Amino acid sequence: MPNNYTLMKNFFSFFILAIIVTLSGCQKDRLTCKITSPYNGQEVLINKELVVRVEVEATKSNLANVVVSYENMLSSSLPPYNVVLTSEPYTVTIPALSLLLGKSTIKAVATNIDGIQAESSVTVNVVDTIIPNEIESPDFVTFANGNFPAGWKTYTWEIDNIGYDDGYSLKSANPLATVYTKKTMHAPSYIQFYTKGDKIDLYINDVKADALIREPAGSWEKWVYPVDSGKHEFRWQTEGALKYLDAITFSIY
Repeated sequence: MPNNYTLMKNFFSFFILAIIVTLSGCQKDRLTCKITSPYNGQEVLINKELVVRVEVEATKSNLANVVVSYENMLSSSLPPYNVVLTSEPYTVTIPALSLLLGKSTIKAVATNIDGIQAESSVTVNVVDTIIPNEIESPDFVTFANGNFPAGWKTYTWEIDNIGYDDGYSLKSANPLATVYTKKTMHAPSYIQFYTKGDKIDLYINDVKADALIREPAGSWEKWVYPVDSGKHEFRWQTEGALKYLDAITFSIY
């Protein structure tokens, strides 16, 4: 006859096994779906095509399909337009003039072969023009033409004929110098740039950012920062007396 120690040991082993089986079952049925572009609340031009990107994560390879639906422009009484995707990339291009002016909802539903579903939705604001002060920064800025890009604002910065990869960069000899721009990141992204001289801090939406990468690049330094999706204001604030800023890249992972 088993003693109390043996019974307790067997019970504990059975309890651990039950937990493992339960967790395995949870992992087996895990399914997530997220629209990474456009972001919720984004303004989109009615006369330009809109790319919808969906990320799906499943713990087993049994995904049946991903259905992306959106409102049709022809009539608000029509049912949503559906696109069925059965393989990666889960991307849909909505043609220009396919959405109603105003707010329109885009929805993605992922379904696996067991019938389990996960969904995501965003609402975009379809407009016929983008107001001038919301013009986004270019994806790559080198100041190669000796000018500031449209929409950039500066305090005591100037274009100098020393550059990281061409003949121009931003230069300031004022310890209070500031330069900033607005940019909409359509998915989790990063910003990369190069500096020379004293330190330059990057602020994203008035919050001092922490660099993901900082490494030498000849006489310059390379900086890389992660950025969430959405609308952001990027501000470079100087420290010290002399600094250069150049080769700014906004990129999606």
